[in-house]
Amino acid sequence: MATKPPSGLQICRTYANYARALVAEHTGSGARVKSAPDIPLDVKGEIATVIGRILEAWHNKVYLSYSFDDVIKALEEPSWSNKEDGLWEKFRGPSGVESGGTQLHDTPCIFVDMLGHIVTTYLPRCFTQGRSKQILEAVQLTAQYPNSIIWIQKSENWRDNHNSYANPSKCLGEVKVSNLQLMQDLFKHWSTPFNGVAIIANREMALHRDIKGGRKLLDIVATFGHYQNGRFEVPLLGSRFIYNPGTCIALPGFAFEHRASRMDGERVCLASFIRPNVGEAALGSYGDYPLPTLDGMFRYHGLELPEVVGRDIWH
Repeated sequence: MATKPPSGLQICRTYANYARALVAEHTGSGARVKSAPDIPLDVKGEIATVIGRILEAWHNKVYLSYSFDDVIKALEEPSWSNKEDGLWEKFRGPSGVESGGTQLHDTPCIFVDMLGHIVTTYLPRCFTQGRSKQILEAVQLTAQYPNSIIWIQKSENWRDNHNSYANPSKCLGEVKVSNLQLMQDLFKHWSTPFNGVAIIANREMALHRDIKGGRKLLDIVATFGHYQNGRFEVPLLGSRFIYNPGTCIALPGFAFEHRASRMDGERVCLASFIRPNVGEAALGSYGDYPLPTLDGMFRYHGLELPEVVGRDIWH
């Protein structure tokens, strides 16, 4: 008998199906979306906002002159004297951006490699102000529970160096789970397709790659709170992004170095990711999912390919 998915994951699936139907309706590849009475009206509005940003990004493609597979192969080569500098030299950003330079983005867009893989999606203003406020307050409340204390240790590692953080008395907590049986029990109630979620509060992140993640798996970072002047940079894309509350970015964190700047105000970032070693230990072995492609998005969602003359899908 098949195990019933956790209630939270069932809700996630319901919302995902509704979002997929919205895309089909907008592109003309599907029927008008049904009323879906099991989804609250305000959530429907939020889903519609997300879909709107995704469709904007689809019509704003940034093309790269290299393939993502070649980046992965380069990372597997024997160590260079300075691997990251070598990657920057070998894999340039989009055309029009000088070597080592960056272009600032503030509108939704997708980055496409020379084989048609969608390697990064940038969605500013993806989440509403209400949702941002709700998540910030929920994290602040969680931080008040017993043992939800930040332990700062002096280290050369930026991940726990106090110089990378805002005032520790205002930062939030960290949860670590290393017990295998506890993790297996936890996954019975897990409500997201990702097996890892990190809360990053008021932290400046130095350039880094998420070396424990899957080589071709996408991470999703979403930022919330009350702040201004946030920036997110990915050198191999030759790009810097406006990273203010409500922004969502999907990128292969293992392959692409990235960093986030300091900001003015209170920021909480939710990072969702998959760590293959966690999956193998607690859930059993699973494969490496391929990146989405332009052709796949056309076939699966009915989105127009670049060579196809589009129409105004909103009217």
